Amino acid sequence: METNENLTELLEYQGLKVHYLHYNDCKSQKQMVEKFKDQIDYLKENPEIKHLIVDYNGASIGTEYMAVAKSHSAFWDSRELVMIGVDGLKKILLKGYNTVASNKVIAFDTKEEALEALLLRP
Repeated sequence: METNENLTELLEYQGLKVHYLHYNDCKSQKQMVEKFKDQIDYLKENPEIKHLIVDYNGASIGTEYMAVAKSHSAFWDSRELVMIGVDGLKKILLKGYNTVASNKVIAFDTKEEALEALLLRP
């Protein structure tokens, strides 16, 4: 597993290169927003990155983070994005996000399920 300044981890799964993004090291909404923006900048600099898993296990998502995420929804249209760690209130927030996003995001229970889903996408 490679790491890029704690922004993404590169996973290789049955020949597919998947970038894994997580927020379990963030202790506040401000930290989540800062990390999200840094991740967006990194992905813009690396347009060849197409397959992504975002892990929200242990993350506390709130309105500040969701406002920033929704403002960047069009950015994800050219990428294959799935999520894990989406439960409770996070499910409600994901539904709200999907109402404004062209590329609807699907959440899975495990990293393995998410990897399999990405493998099946074109």
